Amino acid sequence: MIKYNVEIIGLNQDIEEEVTLEINGIKLTCFASICPYVLNIGQKYPITFEMLDFELSEQINSEETSLKRTGNTYAHKLKGKLCGDAINSIIKVSDDALASDYAYLDGKYVSLNIEEKQTKMV
Repeated sequence: MIKYNVEIIGLNQDIEEEVTLEINGIKLTCFASICPYVLNIGQKYPITFEMLDFELSEQINSEETSLKRTGNTYAHKLKGKLCGDAINSIIKVSDDALASDYAYLDGKYVSLNIEEKQTKMV
């Protein structure tokens, strides 16, 4: 798993696990499902991501790299280039299933719809 150093820019007072963080200049709202310490706004923490539910498709006539939230949900769309078990984009995401299940897309630009991810504060 790839480890990132992120800044906490928001904590939801109503949903305990919801955090808004900044990673590589991008705002990302997600659940900190594993968090062994108290989080503070403005502080930086190491994290990892694990994709639990996702759908991958090839980008047609596009070589876009981006990371965008899907509406007000916790889903995100990541666009980038598939290289083995990783997608190179705004952030690099890796998963063994990318290499085994989507080997036919290796080297191509893809769109990854991430419905559910686990964020671990490490």
